[in-house]
Amino acid sequence: HSLIMQRGLLRLCGLGPSWQAITQHPHPIPRITGGGGGGKRYLMRSYGMDKRHYSTDISSKSTSESKPYMITTPIFYVNGPPHIGHLYSALLADSMARWQRLQGRDVAFITGTDEHGTKVEQAALSKGVPTLEYCDIISKKFKDLFTRVGIDFTDYVRTTEQRHANAVTSIWNKLVASGHIYLGKYEGWYCVSDEAFLTSLQVKEEVVSGQKMMVSIESGNKVDWVTENNYMFRLGQFCTPLLKWLEENPDVIQPKSRLNYVLSVLRSGDLGDLSVSRPSSRHPWGIPVPGDKDHTIYVWLDALTNYITAAGYPFNKEASSSSITAATTTTTTTTTTNNDTAITSIKSYQSNPWPADVQIIGKDILKFHSVYWPAFLMAVGLPLPGKILAHAHWTVSREKMSKSKGNFVDPSRYIDKYGVDPVRYFLLREGALVEDGDWSESVFLVKFKSELADTYGNLVARCMSPTLHPSKKWPGVYVPSSSSSDSDDVDGAFVAAINSAYEQYDTHYKSGEVHKAATVAIGLLGKANKYFFDLAPWTLAPGKVNENPSRLAQILYLTLEAIRIGTLGLEPIIPKTTEALFNTLGVPKTHHDHRHIGYDYRAEHNLTPGPPVSPLILFDVRPFQKEMAELIR
Repeated sequence: HSLIMQRGLLRLCGLGPSWQAITQHPHPIPRITGGGGGGKRYLMRSYGMDKRHYSTDISSKSTSESKPYMITTPIFYVNGPPHIGHLYSALLADSMARWQRLQGRDVAFITGTDEHGTKVEQAALSKGVPTLEYCDIISKKFKDLFTRVGIDFTDYVRTTEQRHANAVTSIWNKLVASGHIYLGKYEGWYCVSDEAFLTSLQVKEEVVSGQKMMVSIESGNKVDWVTENNYMFRLGQFCTPLLKWLEENPDVIQPKSRLNYVLSVLRSGDLGDLSVSRPSSRHPWGIPVPGDKDHTIYVWLDALTNYITAAGYPFNKEASSSSITAATTTTTTTTTTNNDTAITSIKSYQSNPWPADVQIIGKDILKFHSVYWPAFLMAVGLPLPGKILAHAHWTVSREKMSKSKGNFVDPSRYIDKYGVDPVRYFLLREGALVEDGDWSESVFLVKFKSELADTYGNLVARCMSPTLHPSKKWPGVYVPSSSSSDSDDVDGAFVAAINSAYEQYDTHYKSGEVHKAATVAIGLLGKANKYFFDLAPWTLAPGKVNENPSRLAQILYLTLEAIRIGTLGLEPIIPKTTEALFNTLGVPKTHHDHRHIGYDYRAEHNLTPGPPVSPLILFDVRPFQKEMAELIR
């Protein structure tokens, strides 16, 4: 801070700088026979006694800042077009990635589509198009939507790409070589809709359309009893290492309620082995098991591997020749014909970004990411992710979204009507980690008008009025009054509020509680509104009875500082709007970062000298006034 500030507000206020299958209790376990010998001797050998089979370096403690900050979304299943739930996952990751860039971090932001499995094949059949062509169409819908709303990903992985088949084949071969996969017989429940194997405690009988059937307790989807000769992964032998990992790293799974659920399952000690293949005669749409054309790799082992596909797996050169040859000669059912630019990584990173710093998922796929995925990684000796962030879902007018209800919300409809940033803002403002967000157009309009248009937009327009800036220049710096006055206390309290914003932003963006970061930013802008209107700077302008140029400059400077710092807090959420405002203020792109988020910005940095002739309208709600009145009523 400047010497002037040290003499002035900081002295008065005492302020300093602010830079500163999880199977739910899975017994009885589905009956698995064959290949399962080894018992405790195998367990001891695999978990540390013999490093040929298992890497003991599985820490999720990160990751130096020299490594790119890696954040991933779930890869989205292409059995239907994107809805607001998908978009929320991507926006959550995007806002967290943008905040890291504001901190000066190199970012690897990975998203994409999951294109294998029975549901995809069935969806393509219902549309009467070849399966890969169907995947191309739906994957493009996701990618186009993400591009339209400004999802700034660095790589978009499709599981039908050859690079992904290479990665899956490589991890399969390594699991086989280390003894973690064996050929056995599986008998138990399988849910096609959930692509999940279930135990007897996870299913129940229900009457649906007059017919008795077994359904998944968790999802309500129909399940079938299957008996298959499948390849099995020794998941049961990873119960203790998984439990140790989570007990030593209790912040890995967030929020805490999700961690507690996973711990309770692992502590039951009844984690059975996992089927990691399906007969290709029943499930041909997938990556074939290397060397066994009669089996297709289970969709979740396939899908989860995408995260390391994006990081360039297999990482060591010697792993590749046999693996890639096998993948090339056995993936005829998934030969990719699209020319998507994402077949090669969009960005070259300075170093390998794995392990991921944050993996964002919906709460419905927690078991796959918190048990199956880390077990696979342990088995091939790769480090584990730093954080698994399992967010809540979205309802529509307090009802669960479902195909049967036909109430999926197409975000493009509302983007067409209201614009990109209002939709981004509402989803990130109302979505959360613990409680489900609810889509309601009436609530959307209330937030749009009261928070974006009124609290933010109107303050900006009034503060930039040319009549308040007769010099046609931005106020350069806060100049304290020559003697103490009541205004010192008012201004000092306002500076304290401004200076407290950064640490709150940082906490909330890093924890994934972006809705709280939005609350802080809008709260600061609300305080700026009160400060501005309480002090009525228009009454101090030249030619007014109470003309006071020095006090006018103080009020405008502090209000513009609150607007600037509130805007920095909103930049990861509504980037197009904040860019327009910063362009008007003349704040260069290089100053949209943590080094310039504290109070005391100097106007000499600005690229534009002063306010525009015409007022800046950030959010124009005039076309929706009638609709707002009707919906809100």
